[in-house]
Amino acid sequence: MIVSVIVGIAGIVFAKEVLQLMGASETVLAMGVNYTRIVFGSSVVILLLFLINGVFRGAGNASDCNYFIHDLRAIYRRVYQ
Repeated sequence: MIVSVIVGIAGIVFAKEVLQLMGASETVLAMGVNYTRIVFGSSVVILLLFLINGVFRGAGNASDCNYFIHDLRAIYRRVYQ
């Protein structure tokens, strides 16, 4: 969890530099910096999703995990559409 937060913050702060290290052109930098920040910033959420998924499956309630993921997808659709 701590590593995910550190990577997320570093990715948000240094998104442009990361893309430059990968050899991105100025056109890609102009479009890709915001996207890269979103991807790195959401790494904590992705980690929590995997963690909750593992907890439900470890407890033997795989169907509860599927319901939880289904609810997250419904929230995502409402927010981003």
